[in-house]
Amino acid sequence: MISASWSFFAYVFAYGVAVIGCGVALVRARTVEDEATRQGLMGLLVGSGGWALLELGFLFAPTTGIAYSMYLASLVVGLTTIGAWLYFCSAYTGRTFHRNTSYRRAAVVVYAVIVAIKLTNPIHGLYFTTELVTTPFVHLTTRNGVIHWIVTGLSYALAAVGFFMLYELFLESDYDTRPLGAVVAVTGVPVVLDITSFASTRLLDINYEPLGVAVFAIGVLYLFEDRFLAVQLTSGVEEAVVYLDTDGRIHEFNDRARALFPALAGTVGEPLDTVLPAAADRVGTDRSILERTVDGEPRYYLLSDTAFTLGQTDIGQLVVFTDVTETERQRRELERHNDQLEGFASAIRHELLNDLQVVDARVQIAGEALEDGEVSIARDSLGTATRRTDQMAEVVDDLADLARYG
Repeated sequence: MISASWSFFAYVFAYGVAVIGCGVALVRARTVEDEATRQGLMGLLVGSGGWALLELGFLFAPTTGIAYSMYLASLVVGLTTIGAWLYFCSAYTGRTFHRNTSYRRAAVVVYAVIVAIKLTNPIHGLYFTTELVTTPFVHLTTRNGVIHWIVTGLSYALAAVGFFMLYELFLESDYDTRPLGAVVAVTGVPVVLDITSFASTRLLDINYEPLGVAVFAIGVLYLFEDRFLAVQLTSGVEEAVVYLDTDGRIHEFNDRARALFPALAGTVGEPLDTVLPAAADRVGTDRSILERTVDGEPRYYLLSDTAFTLGQTDIGQLVVFTDVTETERQRRELERHNDQLEGFASAIRHELLNDLQVVDARVQIAGEALEDGEVSIARDSLGTATRRTDQMAEVVDDLADLARYG
């Protein structure tokens, strides 16, 4: 029922933007690396885009019969977004609810029952009734019944569970997640519009949720995509993390990195090799241990870096600093002992060779002296050889003790 009023064009524009926004975001969502998160987000966008498209059909419908059918179809498609939203939130926050077979079967059963009630509404009229009105323009308005409000209450409660999962992750994250929190909050604004449309005639009594989803999708996939993906990737990571863009410039860092490297404060957009040259020199090399003085004592951190991708495109690099102080201290102590043993073994080897030469010479002298009948000389030479042999035994025992106890 096309109208020439500004309010009609305003609704058409809003839902048209929602359809386009969901479509554009769907292209970007296909490149999200995590499979479960990608599936949930794509399901949410497909459902919301279809929902918005059916709302447009409801506005443009030339007859009340077509408008009724469009509205009924929008209720069926719109209900799928609740499942997709919870699936996405569970996957994104690292939970396993979306994999639980019992939950999934229960969701399918509940969805089927609600859809059956909606599709049979033309018979019982308990879900909603319709009326043709002329304000603010000619359109088919709805009067929602008790079952509608029960389903709506259940939907809002389930959606709130998803919001809770997201905000819990944001609060636990070491990143500045306020922009993401604001984007998620905008997703819930349509609830206010729904309530206003019920309590007042200033707004049409239709579903506004696709508008919020479109804003959410554009926000997390285009405006704050790096932070959105970084929060998921580093959730539960207790180490210091610095996120670099494709040019090696500092794009983001968590609180632990800020505490470990005070020089990071206010350096977003600056090259890492300017702010932390020692760390930059070790990124991507075998020299991955960085020494830092913390509270007056040396501590050691293992640098590990990984490419950060969206689909097949590199959008940055994550550098993680893992505290390996105890391990590195033990390694260095072992290395020191090995160096000591190596030096000691070299000296002992030289001394043992000398002793062996002395023993060999004395034994030969003793043999020659016996042949000449010089018994005393032979006895003295053998005594000297024996003393040297005892000295070698003591040296070997000392070396064994050193190897055993360090």
